[in-house]
Amino acid sequence: MMIKTKKIGKNIFRILFILIIWHIWRTQVLVNNPKYNIFFAETNSKSESFSPRQMCAIESAALSNPSATINVYSANAKFHQKWLNKYSNIKLIKLDFDDLFKETYFENWFKQNKHLILNSPFTAVQLSDMVRMVLVFKFGGYYSDIDTITIRSIEPLLKYNGAGLQSDKPMDINNANLIFHKNHPFLAKWIPLSVESFDPKSWGSNGQATFRRNIERICNATLEKLHVVGLSTSNERKDKSALCDFNIYPTKFFSPYNWNEWNVLFVNNSKIEISKFSDAYSIHFYSKMSLNTEIKPNSYSIYEFFAKNHCPIVFKDMISHQDENNNKPIFEYELNSRNDFGAMLESLKFKTMIEIGVQTGSFANTVLNKWPSFQEYYGIDPWISQKNYLDGANVGVDEQEKIYKQTLNLLNRNYGKKIKLIRNFSTNAVESFEDKSIDFIYVDARHDFCGAYEDLKLYYPKLKCSGIMAGHDFHSVQEVLDINKGRDDFGLCENGSRILAYGGAVKGAVTQFTKENKINHISVTKESIWMSFFFKKEC
Repeated sequence: MMIKTKKIGKNIFRILFILIIWHIWRTQVLVNNPKYNIFFAETNSKSESFSPRQMCAIESAALSNPSATINVYSANAKFHQKWLNKYSNIKLIKLDFDDLFKETYFENWFKQNKHLILNSPFTAVQLSDMVRMVLVFKFGGYYSDIDTITIRSIEPLLKYNGAGLQSDKPMDINNANLIFHKNHPFLAKWIPLSVESFDPKSWGSNGQATFRRNIERICNATLEKLHVVGLSTSNERKDKSALCDFNIYPTKFFSPYNWNEWNVLFVNNSKIEISKFSDAYSIHFYSKMSLNTEIKPNSYSIYEFFAKNHCPIVFKDMISHQDENNNKPIFEYELNSRNDFGAMLESLKFKTMIEIGVQTGSFANTVLNKWPSFQEYYGIDPWISQKNYLDGANVGVDEQEKIYKQTLNLLNRNYGKKIKLIRNFSTNAVESFEDKSIDFIYVDARHDFCGAYEDLKLYYPKLKCSGIMAGHDFHSVQEVLDINKGRDDFGLCENGSRILAYGGAVKGAVTQFTKENKINHISVTKESIWMSFFFKKEC
């Protein structure tokens, strides 16, 4: 009996040993002989390195798809080498646009129009829209935006060609997640159409809206008539659109939360509804909105939950880096919206405020109503129509005069002599204030990079030590165009120039200013759009 037991034990050990060796061999074969491609692209030549969140997207794809090659195309950005060592299926590829576009419809067109693209204020975005299509057309596979976390293998989806829905009601699609077979006919038709719609002055000339129009044009059918993967056969596409072989992936696959719900993904102590992600292959975290949202250790946010489990190496380094900065001064307040500033100022026992850009006085009225102990409010606004300012608030002369009178009446009626409105440009009014004399300054005038940066630079010296600098519309140029569907353009400065540093507009100006002044922490209110930034002045 003892002999038989020993023999059985030895046999089990041999079987386990063989299985382990087979698993190692199989893994190496899959890595060295990949079954499919996954693509990421960073087309911004000003980016010198990938951010931790971008590296999280890359690591999560490699971890969840060991049998794929993760092809990371980059115009300039580099990896931190320590993030490469673990995964042999990640390849960093120098992005050579001329070479990539060879033998496609883009080849000759790009050579002839390169100067228009490279001199466009939206170069990186327009190149990104082209590159993603060419990658899946020339090589076949899955393309993902680089502000995602992949949580399972996408291999089961590779039998379909198509893109993911961004929202269900109304049904809308985007080009953030694409899956196509090599040389697919749909893309062969789409690429020439994208040349027709190209406009160097429009950030989204080949973005989401154009993508949808081209789908419906090629398929000769509306989105509602196309096949949605994973739903019943009643949703099969009609005969006319069957020839386009284009499928739609439901929101639950790639976008469990829509872009206007992005803040839910970063809420501390969030209740994670697992059912919301049970069918997800990847989760979009909308970096255009969430870029400056801090990932705090043990915050129990949705982002932290998935990053910790699906990009463990990058996440560990991300948290370690934050631990190194724990002793740097931060601002302890978290505000749900800018309407909470008044209560915060009251609790801090602040007394004085400057608002640059008053318009109707509604924000001032909200703040002051919750700040009963304030002593002096200065509202600066020229109340005139301004050139080169594509903003819905930039109305005509007669309307500006009407707004000024209504604002004056409102604030004087409610707050009397504690209110002073200065009808002038902020660049002129700044001389009225002593340095280190004001507790709270709120910037909400011109939202282009030049105007916002100038106001920050001129008025920061007027702020007391431990005072707070804040402002509205913390967005980049692209984000504003996306939110307002192109109606407002915060990329245009008063002198007609365009400055898009760090994405331009208010977000770009604040980022530039805080880096120059070594300000370590920027807080942002928790609205889904039109957020306010705020930071403390340390002396």
